Order: sequence, then C-alpha cells, then structure tokens
Amino acid sequence: MTDLEFRPLSLGELLDRSISVYRGNFALFAGISAIPHAFVLALGLAQVAFVSAPMALARAAGAPPSPGSMAATAFGVISFFAEAFVVYLFAQGATAEAVSELYLRRTASISTAFRSVFRQVWRLAGVTLLNGILVVLGLLFFFVPGISLACRLMVGLPAAALERLRPWESIRRSFRLTRGNAGRAFLIYVLYIVFRFAAYLVIFYGYRLTVAAFGREWMVARMILASVVNVGTATIIGPFAFIAATVFYFDLRIRKEALDIQLLMGDRSVLPPAPGRTN
Repeated sequence: MTDLEFRPLSLGELLDRSISVYRGNFALFAGISAIPHAFVLALGLAQVAFVSAPMALARAAGAPPSPGSMAATAFGVISFFAEAFVVYLFAQGATAEAVSELYLRRTASISTAFRSVFRQVWRLAGVTLLNGILVVLGLLFFFVPGISLACRLMVGLPAAALERLRPWESIRRSFRLTRGNAGRAFLIYVLYIVFRFAAYLVIFYGYRLTVAAFGREWMVARMILASVVNVGTATIIGPFAFIAATVFYFDLRIRKEALDIQLLMGDRSVLPPAPGRTN
C-alpha cells in the first residue's frame, strides 16, 4: 500500500490506516523491527546461558539459593532498559522514515530507512534518552503523570527523525502537536497493549503446555524457546505501535498545520528529505 491520502482521520480511520499500512507492507516493517530485536534476542539468550539456566539447574539439583540471584536481577534490569532504548530508537526511527516515504509516494526500503537513522543516530539517541527519562520520572510520581507524558511524547521521535529536530525541540514539538489529542494517543497505546497481552496469553499457556509435556532435562531448551517466541512476538506486534505513532504525527500536522495543502503547493521544506536523499 503506497497511495496514502492526505486528509484528517478519525480515530477509527487512523487505526485502520495503521493496520492497512502494516498489512500492505508487512515484509518492510517486520524486517525493520527484526533488526533491533535481533539485539534483544542476543541479550535474552545470553541471560539464559549465563544466568537463568545455571540458576535453574542448581535449584533443580537441590542447591541452596545463590547470591547470583542479585546479579540475575541486575542483568534483567539492564537488559530491559537496553532493549527499550535500542528498539525504540532504531525501530521507531526507521519506521517513521519508511512511513514518510510511503506518504510521499516514494519507494521505501529497509536499507534506506536505517541509513537515514544512522546518519542522525546521536541526535535521535538524545531524543530517545530524554523521552525515556521524562516518562520514567512521571511514572515515579503517582504513575498517572508518566502515562500522560507518554501520550504527549508519542510523536516526539517521528518529529525528530522527519524534521531533523534536536532533543528539546522534539519534546516541545510533540507537546504542541498533541495538545488536545492526548486521548487519541492513549487509545493507540491501549490497543497496542491489548495486542501484546493477547500474545502474552498465547505464549504463557503454550509455555505451560510445554512444561507439562517435557521433563526437567528439557529445561534449558524451554528457556531458549521462550526467549525466541517472546522476541518473535514483539517483532511482529511492535510495528503496529510505531506505524500508528507516525500516522498520528502526519494526521496532527494535517489538522493543525495544513500539511496536505503545503505539500500540494510544492513546499517541500515542511518535510525535509531523509539524509542523503533529495526531493
């Protein structure tokens, strides 16, 4: 699907367009998602090999609790934040570039999307880090402020990637665009969480069946399988949220800035070309 109409969208249309874009370009967006998730899988397998499996085998053999459990917890926390940073930066940044190319009726590819991200990686890393700090701080203060900030910052990285903005500029830009539209961002997050929760239930009960079917000698194999399935599920479902955030960004600019009219008039300055590409 490459013929995306520039017009304001209702919430239902926004979600439908996000799903349609993903369905019509599945290989493109699943491929973009798979690359950073390969890093996530490597971390998960390393945790199984060096932490989880040795501890589980020791417990199965009747060994007393090991002080390595603290190391396992620390490894898990570090892995979680590293995964969140890498996936958000590269998958969201490359997805924003690819969706932009489709909106502008140009050929989108995995390689061109990632080239654009790598050419501005330090700036986008700053945006990702700043967004994460603000949301985490908000979550620490009675949780609700963190949810509100996540909704207001939904289009921060797409804005930074597509408009070449610095970190603080992207924060201000996202707040301006989402003013009066945080509820729509919240519902996008809710739908994504529903998708992830449904996938989690399938994985959870599938894992329980596996545990029941195989004995302790398959313990490490089950852990590896769980890591692979978890990452695979995130790889497939994750692009929906990233595509929806970019479609939402375009919708907000059309509603508030008449982006559609400016592009029809030939004003390409409102959406700079990807680094290394000219209009």
